[in-house]
Amino acid sequence: MNRITFPLIPRAQGAEVADLHSGLQLLLAEAAVLRQDPASRAEMARALVREQRPRPTAASPPRSSRSSRARTTSRPPARSTSARPAC
Repeated sequence: MNRITFPLIPRAQGAEVADLHSGLQLLLAEAAVLRQDPASRAEMARALVREQRPRPTAASPPRSSRSSRARTTSRPPARSTSARPAC
């Protein structure tokens, strides 16, 4: 396990936060914290798992339930420049 470095700022990401999560998971798994309250310890462990999930970025917004539909735009058919006009 890596050393946990401080200070960490709110909404921080990266290796420092991952090291903190690893340390907290170890403490929870070994019942070194919240020993007298297994329900709270389990909830904290679940919260850590949720926190570690990758978050969508602004460049890749979360997919909605409608994302399975084909995304097409309605454009008029392209005109053929090789066709002769009817006389």
